[in-house]
Amino acid sequence: MVNISSRGYLAKEFTHPVTGPFISLVPIVPMLFGVALRPYADTAGKCIYLIAFVATVILGGWLTEPLSSCAGG
Repeated sequence: MVNISSRGYLAKEFTHPVTGPFISLVPIVPMLFGVALRPYADTAGKCIYLIAFVATVILGGWLTEPLSSCAGG
């Protein structure tokens, strides 16, 4: 892992057309876990879901930021 991050390969993976979309699974899986946990532990399920939701919105904004410069703004 140190080798990947020190050489800048990790940043390239986020923008790669094949592997880039799989990065969005990182916050989506905890969202599903939070929904599944809710019948057993309501507060914990809600907290996990909300934290993962915020992470999804932040990641989505970060991944689509280069597209906003093309909008003519």
